[in-house]
Amino acid sequence: MSSQPGTAHDGSDGPSPPYTALSNASSGFNMFAFLPPTSSQGRRDEYESAYPGDSRVQTTRTDTAPTGTAVTLESRDFPVTPPPAVPLENLTAYFGGVPPQTSLPGTASIPMTAPTAPASSAARSVSESPWSRDQVTTSSISQAAPVVSTTESSIRSALQSSGVASLEYRQDSAPPSGVPGQKQGSFTESGSEKDPEKGEAPNDSLPITPPSSAGAQPPSGDDADDTLEDSVYPEVRASVSNIDDKEMPVMTIRAWVIGITLCVVTTGINAFLNLRWPAPVLAPSVVMLIAFPLGKLAALVLPIRYWTIPERLPWIGGMEFSLNPAPFNVKEHTLICIMANIAASTIVVEAAAVTDKRYGYHLNLGMQVLLTVSAKLIGFSLAAFWRNILIIPGSSIWPQNLVISTLLNSLHAEDGGRMGYGMSRRRFFAYVAGGTVLYSFLPGFLFTGLSYFSFVCWIRPNNVVVNQLFGSVTGLGMSFLSFDWSQISWVISPLVVPWWALWQQFLGFVVICWLIVPILYYKNVWKSGHLPIMGSSAYDRFAEPYSLKHVITRDFRLNETAYEEYSPVYLPITYSMTYFFGFAVPIAALVHVILWQGKSIYKVLRGEQAEKPDIHARLMKEYPEISMRWIWVIFILSFAGILGAFGIHNDVLPVWSAFIVILIPIIWFLPVIIIYAMTTQLIPLNLYAQVIPGLIAPGQPIAALMMKAVTLEIIKSGSIFAQDQKLCHYMKVPPRATLLAQTVAATLAVVVQVGVQSLVFKLVPDVCTPNQANQLTCNGLGVHFTSSLVWGLIGPRRLFGKNGIYKFHPYGILIGAILPIALWFWQRRRPNSHFGSLHTPLVLSGPLGIPPATGINYSSWFLVGFVTQYLLRIRKPQWWLKYNYILSSALDTGTIFGIILIFLCLYLPKKATLTLNWWGNTVWQNTADAAGVAYYPTNPDIGF
Repeated sequence: MSSQPGTAHDGSDGPSPPYTALSNASSGFNMFAFLPPTSSQGRRDEYESAYPGDSRVQTTRTDTAPTGTAVTLESRDFPVTPPPAVPLENLTAYFGGVPPQTSLPGTASIPMTAPTAPASSAARSVSESPWSRDQVTTSSISQAAPVVSTTESSIRSALQSSGVASLEYRQDSAPPSGVPGQKQGSFTESGSEKDPEKGEAPNDSLPITPPSSAGAQPPSGDDADDTLEDSVYPEVRASVSNIDDKEMPVMTIRAWVIGITLCVVTTGINAFLNLRWPAPVLAPSVVMLIAFPLGKLAALVLPIRYWTIPERLPWIGGMEFSLNPAPFNVKEHTLICIMANIAASTIVVEAAAVTDKRYGYHLNLGMQVLLTVSAKLIGFSLAAFWRNILIIPGSSIWPQNLVISTLLNSLHAEDGGRMGYGMSRRRFFAYVAGGTVLYSFLPGFLFTGLSYFSFVCWIRPNNVVVNQLFGSVTGLGMSFLSFDWSQISWVISPLVVPWWALWQQFLGFVVICWLIVPILYYKNVWKSGHLPIMGSSAYDRFAEPYSLKHVITRDFRLNETAYEEYSPVYLPITYSMTYFFGFAVPIAALVHVILWQGKSIYKVLRGEQAEKPDIHARLMKEYPEISMRWIWVIFILSFAGILGAFGIHNDVLPVWSAFIVILIPIIWFLPVIIIYAMTTQLIPLNLYAQVIPGLIAPGQPIAALMMKAVTLEIIKSGSIFAQDQKLCHYMKVPPRATLLAQTVAATLAVVVQVGVQSLVFKLVPDVCTPNQANQLTCNGLGVHFTSSLVWGLIGPRRLFGKNGIYKFHPYGILIGAILPIALWFWQRRRPNSHFGSLHTPLVLSGPLGIPPATGINYSSWFLVGFVTQYLLRIRKPQWWLKYNYILSSALDTGTIFGIILIFLCLYLPKKATLTLNWWGNTVWQNTADAAGVAYYPTNPDIGF
């Protein structure tokens, strides 16, 4: 592959370099440094004329104004020798033709003076810099000309029109020489009014108040500034670019090939590993990192040229395409990421495996595909229908997307600045992720006591009360400490959750699990004192795991006589309280959203805006929106698909039940996802999805199982679709491209998962048996099987009816409805009261991750969140803005890679029999906490 010298661009209308980016080392933190490619026609002319053949070249554009300001623009994707610098003819030409002393509507004129430098300073040659990434270097500046004044807004607009990245304007205190009373201006990083290079702290710490409904209000109505050029939320400003390049290619052939390939491969591997125990999971963050070198490799080896489709072909004749239109960019990477994110395991396919291997009832493969795809697309339809509330408003932050956008931008736009700290985000990510991979071997294999760390229990291993309160296996986790990131981030990474949401959720956990639960437990309410204080199993009256074989006939019917003779179902106290608040939280979420967001929802339904568009919404207006007609068509066809799938197996799935299946998501989708977008907490609807089918289809476990699966699939897929749409909103991916990528990836993922699972069932006769040679025991399917028997056969009436042990629990619905109303009235009477700002659904949902989560997952999660989201955010705001989200991504990614390596290197070769038998791996197992010892003894002959 030959190399040719690049050609200089003289500022004329001819073709410019295919892709460039900005990195200003002198301007501090510059995360989003992109310059746009030219149009496809311009790139085609350039490739065919300036760059003949398929040779790789490097181009440089260097412009110098009459004032002496030299700016060097260099494209660095391919290592070749650049030409010497060429002067620019006019400064205003570089600024997009914006003359001095002009201002955009609604902006005030802010004089700016070009800083001085020695006259000998010249434009730095491109060849003097390392050629490691796409970038533009702003060279040393020399001044030998008059002062140039203009406005910040006009410069921003001009720079953006020229493709220059997001910059922040800073006014220094000392006026420049020769200009009395005028402040010298310079562009620097966002969020600081002092120079971080000198170690000066910013004037104010970052705000930690919640958006919109829980505290601080985003700009809306006439009070909003039309010229607002960045988000009002500092975490969004630090993670998301406030400029866009419309010419950056998105729907490229290489993006589709890489995205579909990773979607198919990832889904197939996860579908197989889902049947194995133990087994890791290829998470979307892993796929995102794998896609980056693949995209770079494609840009390196694919030919640079355009082809024209013959005119004789209908519809597409005359269209041009290229396998390599520009260097691999962040929008292509985002498109690949959302394809990988959709490729997660599906609840419906897992439920179908349960009916096949546990009940012996085989569901048609076509029916499985039709039902699952239809459920996913209904979730997509709901997400798209509420787009004006969930996606477009700036107050809909989606903190989990800030982690992804930070990593994507770090990979594609090395900042090169310092922002008070010498390490770039990309290097920081590499160091932390690599260290985490190595560290994972400690709690994962060498010293497992670090994962279940509870020194108090190790000192008093036989004290039941101490182990129940401070334990980390079946205890309440009051010890707070765990040195395993997989334990700390079990709920979600504490570095992602906003502080106001984190402390409120932990407050609910403390009140429920550390105050109410011990009182009920030690008073033996509902006979809970005879069971472990925390656990995920159901028990009989002998304090043994409930044996369904005693009450189930061979044809999977309930033997009511045997049930009365054997035992009712008893639950650990924390599990029981989870059911109680499982009744309360969905109603609380519905009432809360109606009271706090009701006006905004009503405005959107009337066709008005919920709030004033922020910079990201205004930039996305340049792209065609998704037509609501398409959404309605997808929804109607998907619902017809569910009706058809139920009709295929009408003997176990009544067609009329399809209306109940979609009714729950339609009612609760919006409130659940609104809370999810603000807090990262996805309100669980599992209990409603189990109780309602159990009431309308008693004695039909398969029907209850499949109805629950479809309901939860719609909610789960809808949340993923909405999250990915917001990610594409942040990354400026066109909505229609997002729609196409999501629907194609969802369909392919379902086909692959159903196909792989069916193939394994055919080729492995003893699959899903306890002694399967390759550990294909299908342990993960046991939860679905047990829940189908409990809710489909034993039924909710025996658990929560007037004669049931837990007949008090349905009153949680009433509590969930009353509390938000009481707090709403309280807030209006006392608007400055902190009590009135409590987020009722969030507080009540505190313990709903239990089980399978345990107390240590919440206490250690809060401890780390307190340090990062409160202390660091207040005391080190610049460090927090630059590194917090990339730290979260590095810890998550490194832990996942570490788990995969442990599995491949240590567990898989020895079939999970390789262990280290020493004190660090056994001390936590030899405690009453690990054994799950109950407080009250139980007579094994008569029970309790």
